[in-house]
Amino acid sequence: MTRPYDPISFLESNAERRGETAAVWDDGVEITFVELLGHVRRLQALLSARGIKVGDVVGVRLPNVWMYVALELTVPDLGAVLLPLPLGLGEHEMRWITEKARPALVIDSDMADELATVDVEGTPMLVAAGHVDELRAQAPRDVVCLLPGFDQYVLGAGTGAEAVVPPAHRAEVSRAAGWIAPVVISGGRVAGVWEAKSGAVAVSLFEDVPAAALAEAVARMEALLGTAGAAAEPVDELA
Repeated sequence: MTRPYDPISFLESNAERRGETAAVWDDGVEITFVELLGHVRRLQALLSARGIKVGDVVGVRLPNVWMYVALELTVPDLGAVLLPLPLGLGEHEMRWITEKARPALVIDSDMADELATVDVEGTPMLVAAGHVDELRAQAPRDVVCLLPGFDQYVLGAGTGAEAVVPPAHRAEVSRAAGWIAPVVISGGRVAGVWEAKSGAVAVSLFEDVPAAALAEAVARMEALLGTAGAAAEPVDELA
């Protein structure tokens, strides 16, 4: 249910109910609710990485583009305050406003240029511009990881991001009372959930994963949990 006066909850609800409907039009380009939510989650991760925290002021000096809309959602959700800085402000006005408001960060066209849009299976995604060549040079690998509950890999994109969490299994990842389950990642996507059960790691998969890579991931986690040597215990249903 959408919580009153909660724009992110409203966006998540729309992404789930009518995700392919246009949320924003930017110079003839349609951005759907699902895509907008993805942009917001990635901007949250980028701003958090830059140290933006509750109570900070974030100045935004951009034209009327999709990123401005995404930032209007992102910044307040981080507990920060968005400070609009019109493009028409002169140097004196900018200096006066920034001296009074003391923004922790000012996002302008130069900073926006630090981001690049890449196509991921037909969906536009944001990445740091300096990482594009490195990402494109990566070959697919059979890597399986077990991540803890509430991990930022899931929260950063959001459980409504279909590229990360299969929609049919979202309820197994995002559970009652806001609990985010520990997950199994394979191919960059949530392929199952896991829990420490009966002294071993119990895995519940809803997608096929490489068996050898899964066994290695389970062994690593059991070593961290202090249960090394116990066999993985696959389960067919969630407890």
